[in-house]
Amino acid sequence: MEQGSLACLFSKTGQEADYTKWWIEQTTYRKDEMLDTQGFNIFVPAKVFAPDPRVTRSVSLFMENAKDMTGMRVLDIGTGTGILALHAVWEGAREVVATEIDQAALAAARRNFSAYAVGDKVKLVEQGVLDCSWGRFDRIMMNIIFSTPQLTQEQTSALAQSTLSIHRDLFTKLDVLMTATGKCCLGFASFGDIEGLEKELVNLQSRLPVALTCKSERRFDVNWYYLELSRPPTLSL
Repeated sequence: MEQGSLACLFSKTGQEADYTKWWIEQTTYRKDEMLDTQGFNIFVPAKVFAPDPRVTRSVSLFMENAKDMTGMRVLDIGTGTGILALHAVWEGAREVVATEIDQAALAAARRNFSAYAVGDKVKLVEQGVLDCSWGRFDRIMMNIIFSTPQLTQEQTSALAQSTLSIHRDLFTKLDVLMTATGKCCLGFASFGDIEGLEKELVNLQSRLPVALTCKSERRFDVNWYYLELSRPPTLSL
C-alpha cells in the first residue's frame, strides 16, 4: 500500500476524456449477458454497470486488495450486480448488507445471490441513504466512480455533486458505521471527480482521526485507485 499526503494522492493522465468516450462506445450496445470475471459467473443486465476487466479495472483492483474478511460484518454500498458482496462471502464474511436503488441492478443482484446460494449471509437493502441503525461493520466497501460521458457542463456538475453526496454521507456517518478496528474500502479513478473526492477526504480527516492508504495503477491510460480508511489502533470509536 502506498501512503502519502492527499496533495499528491490523485493525478490525471490527460487521457480521461478519451477513455470515457471509448468506454461508452464499448458499452452502448451491450445486451443482457453472463459475465465471467474474477472467478465469478454473474448475470449483468444491459443497463447495469458491467465489472468487465476488458473495459474497466475498478472492480478487479478492488477485489485483488480487499481480502480476508473471515467472520466479518460487511457493508457493500451500491452493490450493482452484487459481485463485491459475493466476493466478501467468498472471503469469509459472516454477514453482508448490500445496498442498491436501481431496479435492474436489484434484480440482477438477487439473481446472482440466488445462483451462488448465499442464503442469509447477504441482506439486500433497497435504499440510497445509509442507516446508522444497521449497526457497525468491520468492512465498508464502495466502488462508485463519477464518470463524465458526453453531457452538458450543467449536467456534469449535477452528476458530480450527486455522486460526491454519497461519499459525503458515508464519511459523515463513518464513526458510527465502522468498528474500531474496521476498514472503509473505496474504489475510484482519475476520470472521476478526484478534486471533489480529495476535498471530502480532507474534511473527513479534519473531523475524524483516520489513516489513509492507497493502491494505484495505470490501465487503459487512466489511473485507478483502491483506498482504505481506518482508525489508528490506539483510538476507539
